[in-house]
Amino acid sequence: MSFNLDGLNMVKAKLAGLDDLCRITKIHMDIFPEDLSTYLGARFVRKHYYGDLFKRSAGFGLAAYFDSVLVGFVFGVYDCKTLPLIRTVMYFWYELGSFLLNPMKSLRWLKLFFSRKVGFVHTYKVELISLGVKREFQGRGISKVLMEAFKRHLRDKDIHGCWTKTFSSVAVHVYESHGFKPVFNCNVFGREYTFLAWSENSG
Repeated sequence: MSFNLDGLNMVKAKLAGLDDLCRITKIHMDIFPEDLSTYLGARFVRKHYYGDLFKRSAGFGLAAYFDSVLVGFVFGVYDCKTLPLIRTVMYFWYELGSFLLNPMKSLRWLKLFFSRKVGFVHTYKVELISLGVKREFQGRGISKVLMEAFKRHLRDKDIHGCWTKTFSSVAVHVYESHGFKPVFNCNVFGREYTFLAWSENSG
């Protein structure tokens, strides 16, 4: 899928592979400085946050390219209740003896709560876990390329909805521009998360 951009030739989105992970990780570390995964380091982001999705076929990723430059990405998980990352992060914190400092434990319960209480997510279990655009390419329509490709990938698998969460008000605006609707907010360790959902019927 392609999208014409002013000042650019053409941006194309394609399924990401293991060979894209180093570049994806570099962008992730730069644009998500406050995310827990970033605190855990580049190796964790590359090997577990994204890499495990490929190894376990638990999810998928799409990478946006301008010429030969990777300028953005989007990742999804097919079933949030079996997300390998949760087990990985939990093991990481237990191993360090830092169980009480682990906000991901709360997020695990939030995922289960969300799936049980909200009918939409009970039906559409896919979670969009990450949408990112290289800093110097932001605001140029690349997220639209990625989201159109993301939705097409879901349709090809006969999936017609997904959900996501974010603590960034800017990200909420971006997701809303792509048809996501806020469902509810929840405070986790002093940080306000917005949970959003998208369905084929709502745009």
